[in-house]
Amino acid sequence: MTTLAAILTLMPLALAWGQGAGIQQPLAIAIIAGLTLQYPLVLLVMPTLIGPPPVIGQRPGSLTVLTGPANLAGLPALALPVPVPADTDWPAGLPASLQIIGPAGNEEQILGLGRVIEEALS
Repeated sequence: MTTLAAILTLMPLALAWGQGAGIQQPLAIAIIAGLTLQYPLVLLVMPTLIGPPPVIGQRPGSLTVLTGPANLAGLPALALPVPVPADTDWPAGLPASLQIIGPAGNEEQILGLGRVIEEALS
């Protein structure tokens, strides 16, 4: 709602003509474009775990360091399994994953990016 109010407030400057319009108009247009595009373009792609998962019988440590903030904030997130190259320190056979986090209401965009990543990795 605040974003919409800011955009509507800047519209007269973006449509201005006359004295001073040469300075005000490009600035207003840039701000309106930034405010309009900020939500659809913000997706965070990051690892789900900070290291390999614990072996059965070991104390797990902090597995929610990277997933906890999105959960606490109520943001939609998607975790995807990813292949691990054989020449890494990651234990063979244990899963690895990445997560995509986005603003509330952008579940469709998150799932779309997840589909693209999944197809690229398969």
